[in-house]
Amino acid sequence: MTVTASVEIVGAKEAIKALGKIDKDLRKQFNADAKQIAQPLVSLAASRYPDVPLSGMNRNWTQGNKKIFPYTKAKAVKGLKVKFSTRRNDANVIYVTQSDAGAVVLETAGRGKTTLLSENLRARTARILWPSAEQALPSIQAELRALVLRVIATVNQELK
Repeated sequence: MTVTASVEIVGAKEAIKALGKIDKDLRKQFNADAKQIAQPLVSLAASRYPDVPLSGMNRNWTQGNKKIFPYTKAKAVKGLKVKFSTRRNDANVIYVTQSDAGAVVLETAGRGKTTLLSENLRARTARILWPSAEQALPSIQAELRALVLRVIATVNQELK
């Protein structure tokens, strides 16, 4: 059984995009407010990253010319970011992403198939971002909804 959680406010993406066209400072303030609202999710996920999940993750590992390991908790925490996208094809306007390669491997190893790496990671640590989101989303959703509705009201008032 899969669990999905989403909040959709019709016109939110368009209103946020219009806000940037009307007043760049208001859009910057919206981004800052949304990041502040999402901070409990980022903090919760950051607190759940382990120091070293597996001993091999301390060693250097590059794939092609991209450095993946060594994994460090500090880099994993620094890689958590709240991002925004008002592109037409993006489903989400506001989302939390992980940009550290080692933490991404920790989060996604073995999702499609079972491997030795995924079994070892599962035995020592669970997924981090999704369980954190499930726990933090109920309190975040109401605040984000109110923020987006304020943006929609501002845009509607400016367009009149």
